Amino acid sequence: MLKISTFDSVKHLIKTRPGIIVTNVCNLSCGGCYAQCGKFEKDKNWFISLDQFKENLDYIISYMYSGSTTILNGEKVRINPNNHPIDLIGGEPTIHPEWGKIWETITLNYKSINFLVSTNGRMELPSVSNVKTHTDYKTKEKASNYSFAPTLVAPIDIIGDENKGFYWKQAQTDCGIWKSLGCVNPIYKNKISICSVASSWNDLLGLDLGWELTKGENPFSKLTDFEIRKKANQVCYRCGWACKLNLPEDQKSNSYDLVSPTNLEVLTKNDIKKPYKIIKKENNKFQISELKQSNEIQLVSLDLNF
Repeated sequence: MLKISTFDSVKHLIKTRPGIIVTNVCNLSCGGCYAQCGKFEKDKNWFISLDQFKENLDYIISYMYSGSTTILNGEKVRINPNNHPIDLIGGEPTIHPEWGKIWETITLNYKSINFLVSTNGRMELPSVSNVKTHTDYKTKEKASNYSFAPTLVAPIDIIGDENKGFYWKQAQTDCGIWKSLGCVNPIYKNKISICSVASSWNDLLGLDLGWELTKGENPFSKLTDFEIRKKANQVCYRCGWACKLNLPEDQKSNSYDLVSPTNLEVLTKNDIKKPYKIIKKENNKFQISELKQSNEIQLVSLDLNF
């Protein structure tokens, strides 16, 4: 029988926050965006269908929101013991062409469920008791809990350890957002990922970082830590959220991306229309290029069905 200690990350995923990615499109293009908004070609823009949204929501409520599940070593694990809300994330959820119907679904049909909508605040949401709204504002003044971890600064370029598994280990400590903040486990295109960052890298690099949803059980209950590690090792070494990086204070900006050499290929491959700076670490010192100004980003404009 497999040892209980080999299932630490499986149990962590079962206990943390479920969510649904509503779209990978946004009406902003901020530097350091975990969802890589502004970095996709238009033919990769995606919006969840209303039917698929309802199916994914019912799946979460049935198998990821409460109760318990038995994992492969026979141990019973409580699902979502801290009663995390169901996260609706993007992209920017409120620009979904059927956002009005999605809003109506969660506020009228699921009144006993807590939701958290992650939005940039450009669209005002009606006040509803069972929806927790988290609004991200761009401000010149940094809040006391301000953090900066641009996803395109690969920790392998800054820390230098060539073992890709090292960065997955870091993500599971207080150093990384996966463990320290309890990253969302989102459903994206009917697959579940270890975190919201991994979902966006699926499209950016053409990776397969998710698992198929299994009806009748929690999606992580039949996984081992080894299977999770195989997925994580493909992305954590690239992701600035995997480790807390000691980057120069004067380069922490929402107006452009910091990009390290390992991820520069992503910009080239996807013809990203977004300003960026290249950051390298040489002789324990940061070398940062001048701002690379690419073509102006085209924001998405949609009619909303309220």
